[in-house]
Amino acid sequence: MDSNAWRLCSFGCQSAELCNSLASLAKRLCTEFIDPPVLQAFVACRLIPLNKCPGLRPIGIGETFRRIISKSIAAVVKDDICQCAGSLQVCAGQEGGSEAAIHAMRSIFHADESDCVLLVDAKNAFNTLNRNATLHNSRLICPALSTILINTYRVAITMYVIGGEIIQSVEGTTQGDPLAMAMHAIGTVPLISSLAGICKQVWFADDATGAGTINEVWKWWDKLTEVEGDFGYQTNATKSWLIVKPEAKKQAEVVFANSGVRITTTGKRHLGAALGDDCLVEEYIRGKVDEWAKQVLNLTLIAKTQPHAAYSAFTHGLIGRWNFLLRTVKEISHLLAPLEKVVRQQFITALTGQTAISDEMRSLLALPCRLGGLNIIDPTQMADWHYQTSERITAPLAAEIVNQ
Repeated sequence: MDSNAWRLCSFGCQSAELCNSLASLAKRLCTEFIDPPVLQAFVACRLIPLNKCPGLRPIGIGETFRRIISKSIAAVVKDDICQCAGSLQVCAGQEGGSEAAIHAMRSIFHADESDCVLLVDAKNAFNTLNRNATLHNSRLICPALSTILINTYRVAITMYVIGGEIIQSVEGTTQGDPLAMAMHAIGTVPLISSLAGICKQVWFADDATGAGTINEVWKWWDKLTEVEGDFGYQTNATKSWLIVKPEAKKQAEVVFANSGVRITTTGKRHLGAALGDDCLVEEYIRGKVDEWAKQVLNLTLIAKTQPHAAYSAFTHGLIGRWNFLLRTVKEISHLLAPLEKVVRQQFITALTGQTAISDEMRSLLALPCRLGGLNIIDPTQMADWHYQTSERITAPLAAEIVNQ
């Protein structure tokens, strides 16, 4: 059944019995080992490819009731997963994990004792993770989640491809499984621990970042490439970038000469934000603003005939994309003026039917719905507030990352 068919909330005792049956199955999956053939249909997935530009990302679409059970279990044991993953693997569900990693690494990089930051790219890490090692380690690292992981991953998973072809998944996690990120976080904990004390590091899933002096980061990279095979993690040197301060560039070129890692002094994209000098950050932001302005213009065309649909897409989808950037990059208000111009002069006028929007009306529309507004925020007015709020909220986790 699809998700619509599972919305069974109004059939009295029958709905309650169904919920109780799902709960009983979830408890059994978490507390006892079940013969794999019994779960063959439960773990089977439809396999689809997503375009990574370039390359493909295989996504497994599982049965809806498996996702219901997995999400429920993940919600219950979230605190256990976060505690087991610690502060250096921030994909386990820590509040503001990626934002804390961005703030912490920016702070470490700009410190006087640091020369560089290495952004490590991995080859299809979710599908190459050593499954046997991860399941074994999960019993020691996170017992609360280990039984359900063993039940659903200890044998090959059948993947159905359009056209009738079948592929057996024997390594890694199934991207699309609600427990995949937690399993990946637990699976990389021993790898992260083996690299501790060499330089300052933080991980978000398979995206690893190391910072410090040139020699420290080189030792960290050398150790990572040495032990990665034991955990099914494969570094991709040609897509990994070393961001160095200008005065350390010559040393970096000598030390990393034969590594295949690319070197830059300007900066690169880091976890959805930008890390580097002001010129790089400004160029990155302008590119994002142009992209979002085009998307707002597309919504403007829709708003003329379907205003509610356009409004929903704007407030529940598009705004979230730039809110993350506002929270992770500081002092960018002036760069967001073209975006606000399109929102005010094009989107709002199409949405409301008015020819012009006054400053007072614009301020009212930017208010949250609970205060009588429409939550159509002005990015130029909210940028500094978002960044300062993010820094305050993530300060404890960012401090743990800085202190390793």
